[in-house]
Amino acid sequence: IVSAWRELAQVRLVRVQYVHISLLDTRGRAALAAAASSTGRDRAGLLVDARRCARRLRAARASWSIPLGDAIDAGVAILDNDRSTALAHLARCTAGFSSAQMALHAATARLVVAALTGDTTSAARERDLSRDLGVRDVDRFSSLLLPR
Repeated sequence: IVSAWRELAQVRLVRVQYVHISLLDTRGRAALAAAASSTGRDRAGLLVDARRCARRLRAARASWSIPLGDAIDAGVAILDNDRSTALAHLARCTAGFSSAQMALHAATARLVVAALTGDTTSAARERDLSRDLGVRDVDRFSSLLLPR
């Protein structure tokens, strides 16, 4: 994604709001996923990139881009072992996803909250909701949607 970013900018594809938001979200989530298995300077650089994507998503000011930014910041906080900041971001992104009618994203955020707080009842409810929405492998999907 990073290597293709310059080329995408040159063809002005990132000027289309939907494409721009989707690419920022993908880039931020990819940075989080890579950071989860990295150490040292590589990990730090990936987390900086994820935070930058989160800021840009919120700056886009679309109803669906703001909670995507909060979700990425939640992932950064989780990787930084900052549980309270992660929960604050997760609360904001859950509300934002619900407002934007992004039910699966909201369920995933609530599932991560349940995992962080040890709430097995809520986790089971969100897993069932995700399955009802068509997700076969909830753990794998939630890791894709909200890397941590």
